Amino acid sequence: GVEAAEAEAEAGLAAAHDFLLALAVCHTVVVDEKGAMQAESPDEAALVRGAREAGYAFEGRKGNVVTVRLLGGAEGEEAGGADEAAPRRRRLQFKVLGVNTFSSRRKRMSVVVECPSGEVRVMVKGADSAVYGGCGGGGG
Repeated sequence: GVEAAEAEAEAGLAAAHDFLLALAVCHTVVVDEKGAMQAESPDEAALVRGAREAGYAFEGRKGNVVTVRLLGGAEGEEAGGADEAAPRRRRLQFKVLGVNTFSSRRKRMSVVVECPSGEVRVMVKGADSAVYGGCGGGGG
């Protein structure tokens, strides 16, 4: 019924949120003093830009802390709080506890982060064959 459809929609939104956070956090991009992104590859820069276009803007890293700003729906306006009439800045800071950098052999990158909630997560991005193979689900 309606409750099942709402629960499914909420699960889909949570999965999309986690996916976009991984794109905004799991990378080695740095922002230089002029505000330009410096990435190890064009693909990495494109994924970070894509996350920004979807509302998850990588702002930079200081030491082992990555900052992501959640944007609102239209033209980069910032996400609102409980009262949508009074938008507020929503910045999330992730403490990077460990990094496994991308390699052509592994075909993936992963980071271990402490989330703003205090939860520790592993975020992974890479080739489908490398990521799905590690999930035990067989790829699909």
